[in-house]
Formats: sequence, C-alpha cells, structure tokens
Amino acid sequence: MGASASVSAGWRGQAAEAPDPRVELIRVYQQTIAQSPGTEQAARAQYRLGVTYLEAGRPGQAEEALWRVVADHPQSPFAPQALAGLADLYKRTEKGAEREAALDQLLRDYPRSPGAQRFWRERAMGLIKDKQYAQAVPLLLQGIEADPNSDTSIELRVRLGYAHIALDKPEEAIRHFEGVAANYPKSGFAPEALGVLINLYGKVGEREKADAVRERLVAEHLAAPQARQALRRAATALYAMNQREEAARLFVRAILAEADPSYLREACATLAEIATADEVRAHYRDAWAAMRGASEPAAGAEAYCALHQAFEHFARGDSEQAQAQFRELARQAGLLGDGTEHTVPLTIGAVAIPQMLKLGYD
Repeated sequence: MGASASVSAGWRGQAAEAPDPRVELIRVYQQTIAQSPGTEQAARAQYRLGVTYLEAGRPGQAEEALWRVVADHPQSPFAPQALAGLADLYKRTEKGAEREAALDQLLRDYPRSPGAQRFWRERAMGLIKDKQYAQAVPLLLQGIEADPNSDTSIELRVRLGYAHIALDKPEEAIRHFEGVAANYPKSGFAPEALGVLINLYGKVGEREKADAVRERLVAEHLAAPQARQALRRAATALYAMNQREEAARLFVRAILAEADPSYLREACATLAEIATADEVRAHYRDAWAAMRGASEPAAGAEAYCALHQAFEHFARGDSEQAQAQFRELARQAGLLGDGTEHTVPLTIGAVAIPQMLKLGYD
C-alpha cells in the first residue's frame, strides 16, 4: 500500500511539473526574431510572441512585444493587428488613455486595415449615441472602406442610412438603403433596409416605389418582422383613406403573415367590415399564391396548407367539413386544452375562421 502511494505521489509530482508548452513557443519566437531581423518572418514571430504572452497571463511582456511589432515592422500587416491587440489589452486592464493612443495610431496609420473596422464602428456608434450624426458619417464611411464586403460593413451601411435620416437627408438615406437591398439581398439587414425604404419613398412622394418595395419585402422576407409591419401599416393607411379594395387585399396578406393574436383579431374584424365573402375569398387566394411563390417558404408550410384547405371548404359552402378540419387543427395546436404548443398558422385559423363564418362562408 505504501509503495503504491509512493508511486502515485511521484506521478502526481511529475504531472504537476509538466512544462507549459507556451514556454517552448516563446523560446522559438524569440529565436526566430534574433535570427531573422527585419523580415516578415520576424514580424510574425514578434506578433505571435505578444499574443502568447497574453495567453500566458503576462500582460506587461505582451504589451512590450506588441509595441515592438509597430516600432520594428511598421509596413507589416502585423503592425495594425498589434495595435488592435494593444487596444484590447488596454481595455481589459482599464488603461483608457493608453487605449485611445493605440486607437489613434491604428486609425491614423492603418485606416483601411481589416482590423481597424471594428474600431471605426466603435467610435462612430459613440458619436451616434451622443446624436452627433454629422461627425459619425465620415467614421462610418472609413469603416466601410476598411473591409467593404464584411458583415460589419453591411451594418455600417445601414447605420449610415439612419444617420442621414437623422440629418434630414432622405435622398442620401435612400441611396444607402437601396445599396444594401440591391447588393446584399441575402443579408439579415436586407429586410430592415426594405422596410425603411418603404417609409422613405412615402416621405418623398414616391408611392409607386414604396408599393413595389413592399411587395418585394413580403415576397422575399415574409417571415421577417419588417414585412409584417409593412403590411400592417399599409393596410391600415389604405383603410383610413377609404380604399377598401386595396385595404382588404393587404389585410388578408397581413393575416397570413402575422403572429400577434391581438392584431389578428383586429385585422379580421376590420376585414369583416370592409369586404364581402367573395372579395375575401379572392384576396385570400391572391395572398396564398403570392406566399407560395416567395423565394423562401413561410414557416409552418404544412399547417398553412391545412388551413388553406379549410378555407376552400368554406368557399365551396361545406361549412361542416371546414369546421371539422378547423377543430382538428385547433386540437393539434393545443387550442382545445391538450397542452401542445400552437404554431402561427394555427393561431391564425383560431381567429380567422370564425370571422369567415360571419362573412357568409356557411
């Protein structure tokens, strides 16, 4: 037992004394720097030396190593990376003045380096937060130029559009949002850009363009909040202007896209006031065709199909079959108390189908 304990203790001692692999890395980097002074290989080794010191929890040596990159290799792509690393180090160690100095040098000497982009964004957002929009615009532009095709650059283009809105320059804002929608249609910012364009076109009196953008938004991004908001606003505005036919068409599309039960009740009630059963049936079919033709299928497509069939039963005058199908949809959705979480299209059915009964489908 004593021998086993002795062996175990010896093993633990060896494990505890196992060398840190970063020590060997540091030695290799130092050797490379000494053997290849002034070369790109030395610049890389110097930068990696600073990063390794950071990882080893030695911030003082990391700071010194990274500044050596900037001083000895100013033309190397590792110089702006070193300044960015220093800015991050100073942020963690709460050295505000040193951080600002490193950032000033990074943005002055290497304004278009990819590593500078997030700091252009940081400074621009600080100005926007203080509502200094005119001062933020050139910083946003610099950030875009630093890495034009990155995800961050797309966000900066959107921010630039909003800054011009705040500066009451709708034409400039339109140009930037149009660019996002045209050049980055698969980006997560595309629905937002299209939604803003609808409002901007309305403000400058371009009603036809606003309508076209709304149709594109709904066709390409039906599940996006901006699409639902655009439909809601447009339907309500047309209803207020007593354009009943167009309002009814948009209310139906809003009902198909919406997830908020309170709005569904309101929209269906309004629809019941302004449209006949035949009009609603026609509008519903138009909306269904548009939704099925969208580039991205709407969520819950199977449930939408089942709901569509229920509406078709109403359209044919078979109210009993339609109500039976609705009850099955409601049961699956947990609306009759079986506890299953309901989905958006089934919630739509729970509100819309009773309204269809009132419209004369039975």
